[in-house]
Amino acid sequence: MLIPPPGCTSPVGICTLGTLTGEFPSTYNFTMDSLVPAGDPANPTKFVFTGHSVITDAHGGILFGSDSGFIFIDLPAPGAFVTRVEVVGGTRGYKKASGEFVASGVLDD
Repeated sequence: MLIPPPGCTSPVGICTLGTLTGEFPSTYNFTMDSLVPAGDPANPTKFVFTGHSVITDAHGGILFGSDSGFIFIDLPAPGAFVTRVEVVGGTRGYKKASGEFVASGVLDD
């Protein structure tokens, strides 16, 4: 489940704090920077977004990400999304990190 963190600085009003599972269990703090309709006539509820994220592992190491993806916004239903996170740096052993994550989920209250 995603919950809005305190102090959201998103210009479009969407921030999330969630949990990544799988091979790199961590917390995922995301701030959406842009949100525009995808222009898909077959699905007017599809939007594309950009943003930035902070991913924190279980030992306090941090990865910084540049995010892009799409989300389906059909209120009041939860919004399914897919995001691609390009790792652009980090702290500790992640200072020179690179690579990407792809995550999917549902944005709800």
